[in-house]
Amino acid sequence: MGKVTVSIEIEASPEKVFDFIISDKMNEISPEWFEGKWTSEKPIRLGSTVHYAGLHKYNKGEEWNGEVTEFTRNKSLTIFLKGANEKSHDQTNYYALEPTSKGTKVSFTMEYKAGKLLDALVVKRMVEREDTKMLERLKKALET
Repeated sequence: MGKVTVSIEIEASPEKVFDFIISDKMNEISPEWFEGKWTSEKPIRLGSTVHYAGLHKYNKGEEWNGEVTEFTRNKSLTIFLKGANEKSHDQTNYYALEPTSKGTKVSFTMEYKAGKLLDALVVKRMVEREDTKMLERLKKALET
């Protein structure tokens, strides 16, 4: 199992950050990586469901059906993603939000299935790079 955690401080309240994370606006900050759509009724809460389709050259054709398995408004969100086809792997995405003097520290952790050691190292670097870009775009979207 692979695991990557990245963090960033955003000059916005935990409420504003959390509302963005559970909105469809998340598609705007990772346009080349995936597209997600909530498949259950809103408001988003524990048990809500989502469907993601991979768009990046590394995950093109992968699809996941997800379920919110932990939900604490303005503090944390966990989504378990079950691979929806033979190309897909299961993964779990965790968001943790902590208030700071300037706004909110956002930590994102992804746990995923990793293959052979060399492949796992390559995947870990790629996931870390892409997750960092996602948080940087989240920061930019919320601070402008």
